[in-house]
Amino acid sequence: MDEKIDVISAAIKTLTVTSNETVGRVAKVEADHDALEQYTRRNNLRISGILETANENCDQLVVQFLENKLNITCTELDIERTHRVGKRQDGVKRAIIVKFASYRKRAEIFASKKLLKKTGFLISEDLTALRYQLYKQYCEIYAKPNVWTTDGRIHYIDKNNSHQILKPLDYIIKK
Repeated sequence: MDEKIDVISAAIKTLTVTSNETVGRVAKVEADHDALEQYTRRNNLRISGILETANENCDQLVVQFLENKLNITCTELDIERTHRVGKRQDGVKRAIIVKFASYRKRAEIFASKKLLKKTGFLISEDLTALRYQLYKQYCEIYAKPNVWTTDGRIHYIDKNNSHQILKPLDYIIKK
């Protein structure tokens, strides 16, 4: 009887180790997938607060917005693609995702976003669903002024007033 218990215990230990290794590998694959998805968004920005009209041309709206609000010269050649996000709803200004032809133009615009404070407009990075969810959670925990993103990475000032960067594998395991 003791022999059977020992055999079963050994099998359980082996299965537990295998299961833990698999969980670790899955977490790494999820982190790698999220990193690749974020990388595909590296030239994207989201612009919120622009009024929506029927039959609008989002490329032209973005070019005019950047020139009028940020004093940045941008042509339609600087833009690969633009579109509104989500379903159309009355009274809701849907954000516009802009995919820029170059990272340099995107970086120039993102660096100027502070000029939009208290204007009702917002420029933010196009984060993966996971990173956006984490960004919102960290804003609640550490207060929004202490949380920001740069190139898809979430930065925050912790309770000890120390700058931290969320590491991909850490947040996959935490979810």
